[in-house]
Amino acid sequence: MMATDGVNMGQDDSDFVFTISEKSPKAIIISPASGTAYMLGEPIIFRGDGRLANEPISEDDSLVWSSDKDGIIGSGQAIDVRSLSSGVHIITLTARDSKGNSGADFIAIKISQEGDDDGDKIENNVDNCPRVSNFDQADFDKDGAGDRCDDFDHDGWQDDIDNCRSIPNDQKDSDKDGFGDVCDG
Repeated sequence: MMATDGVNMGQDDSDFVFTISEKSPKAIIISPASGTAYMLGEPIIFRGDGRLANEPISEDDSLVWSSDKDGIIGSGQAIDVRSLSSGVHIITLTARDSKGNSGADFIAIKISQEGDDDGDKIENNVDNCPRVSNFDQADFDKDGAGDRCDDFDHDGWQDDIDNCRSIPNDQKDSDKDGFGDVCDG
């Protein structure tokens, strides 16, 4: 009897009946990365691949995508999904061969339903600067407002746009030099 796994080959004579188990398919999620966060309704492109023992992937139906919260979300190597419910999802890509053998890969993603007005992928309800994008959430002075949203002189103008950060002012700049009139002297 001769046997091969596609790479290695062996041969032996046996007085007994034996069987060689088939290799299960292998599924591979290429993107997105596990831990990625999205806003509710935002498009998500899932990309994956499958390696099937003794047969190539020939049909999209041999790769099925599913969510532990929302069920089957599509099939094929690439799908565009916009309808996942909010919360953490375990996304599974299952590769199945024609004999019913299967293998799977998993990732976790988060779908947020809170708004993200500044587009920094941090929900407004936990963002320390919800109207100005600040991915790092830096807060040097530990005042609870992100550095990009600080208002040192408490005049209602954030430091990143205030034309005189140390003195409260109305932002009037008569000589158009970029500094408020109260800071010109």
